[in-house]
Amino acid sequence: MLFNEGMTAANQNAAPINFNMVIILIDLPGFILLYKNFGKIMDFRKNKRFITIMVSCISLVFLGGIEVTSYYKEWSLVHLVESKYNGEKPIVERYGTLVNNALGIYLNRNEKVIIDKLKYGSVQNGKAQGNKRSNFIFIQVESMDSNAVNKQYNGSYIMPFLNSLKDNSVYYPYVLSEHMGGGTSDIEFSVINSLEPLEGYSAQKLSSYNYPNSFIKILRRNNYSAIGFHGNKGSFFNRNISFPKMGFERLVDMETMGLKDVGWGAPDKDVLNYSYDYISKKKGPFVTYIITMTSHGPFTNASNYHHSNTFEGIVNANIKNYLNSMSYVDKVLGDFVTEIRKKYKNTYIFIFGDHTPNIRDKEYMQASFNYDNKYFEFVPLFIITPDGRKYTESNRAVSMLDFSPTILRAAGVAFEIRSDGADILNFNGDWKGIKFKDVVYKREDLYEKVSEIK
Repeated sequence: MLFNEGMTAANQNAAPINFNMVIILIDLPGFILLYKNFGKIMDFRKNKRFITIMVSCISLVFLGGIEVTSYYKEWSLVHLVESKYNGEKPIVERYGTLVNNALGIYLNRNEKVIIDKLKYGSVQNGKAQGNKRSNFIFIQVESMDSNAVNKQYNGSYIMPFLNSLKDNSVYYPYVLSEHMGGGTSDIEFSVINSLEPLEGYSAQKLSSYNYPNSFIKILRRNNYSAIGFHGNKGSFFNRNISFPKMGFERLVDMETMGLKDVGWGAPDKDVLNYSYDYISKKKGPFVTYIITMTSHGPFTNASNYHHSNTFEGIVNANIKNYLNSMSYVDKVLGDFVTEIRKKYKNTYIFIFGDHTPNIRDKEYMQASFNYDNKYFEFVPLFIITPDGRKYTESNRAVSMLDFSPTILRAAGVAFEIRSDGADILNFNGDWKGIKFKDVVYKREDLYEKVSEIK
């Protein structure tokens, strides 16, 4: 085993327990009251239909009152469904998986219309280059914002490993995050398929979509094995179904790994540990896609198994928890990457954030801004190459649509895809602008605007 840290909690569910979930007991007092009083004066067997109706009415009144109150607080089911950034978590916590799944079916009832909204880029192709194939490892880090890499507290970096990696890899400080209607699931969708996700829906929930632009499918046709790993249940956002449809052999989730939920998913250390052991048994070229969970908001997961006294002086609990989470993530990433590089020399390692943490404070300001009636958020990208290339971009932003053409050219396989992205390992390439929500933005302009936010 690569890591030895144990887990300290035993919560078996992928959705964390909190006070809001007592809503499922809302009809219990009414039922007890009716049963006790009506049982004294009525024959329950003759009047059970009446009692059932009364209990149902009382429950509906209570639930309606709660939902009305939530609506005015902008936290009702209506608001959660319309939110582009909260994802499924609050709906599952508040209303349960049954309601969440029913909503998915309803929202995606006319899939052809939704699928037709996906906009493909221009055709790109490449010829096969040699026979030796490199491996690829992708680590998609939850809530890792661009500014986290350079954040210091009391004179020390909160992410010293990644900060040091800036000078020992290909480093892109600002990658435009494709974080829309599918929450975090939009990120792997965009990265793998070189497509902008949908603003109002999770593309990975589309049952009739077959991901024709997936770079995983191209690599599989060239004798690559492909496995995905996720530190939560694979059923969230249908990843257990969508990953195989994108070309992966399977998605190995928290339950398949035999890991326990500790807050909201399994600890990153255990997920990376399992991934390393799994990779060690593979032969031939492989591609591995890992999605982490520890640093998921509200950033309290890491406190169950990692705590640093370094951040005790921070008054804002949310920021303190975020920095504690990212310091943990940095440590386990450092251990994992060190071991991988020892064993697999011919491997590209992509480490990148998925989206910003929704923190805007004088003690921490995330890399995001509103412009042109759009919301832009940025995450970092590190690419460790087999030949040890070193490069830091200081002028241009990049996009998640750039991943696919970059990876396919690095793999040296014959390919044809439709993409507006660029090969970002061709540092002197004539890159086109970044297309975002039907508008093309200059990479230099986006870099300049976001780099001013510290």
